Amino acid sequence: MGMLSLNKLRAGMVLEAPLFNSDGLMLLPRGTRLEAKHLDRFRQWCVREAAIEGTAGDEPTAGLDPSLLTAVERALDEKFALDDGGEIMAEVKRIVRTMTLQEAQRQKRHHE
Repeated sequence: MGMLSLNKLRAGMVLEAPLFNSDGLMLLPRGTRLEAKHLDRFRQWCVREAAIEGTAGDEPTAGLDPSLLTAVERALDEKFALDDGGEIMAEVKRIVRTMTLQEAQRQKRHHE
């Protein structure tokens, strides 16, 4: 899933996952084609990023040890078993994954 920051979102892009606000309220469903009005509202709603179809996104995996990435994925799969396919828990898992990888990148840069 490609996550793009607000400043990289453009009209015509399609949401790969539902978009939630910080309170867990769904703002737009999966499959919504973004329009200029959505981008304006994102700023009002304090949306910082969105999952967009067909993008690699801004994930901070470059240069990280593949075994670390595998361990992160395994740990997240154990913590966030999504047997019911819940979209909210899938989004929580995605956020935790992104934050974990960003921290790993920070630590890697610190030790270089």
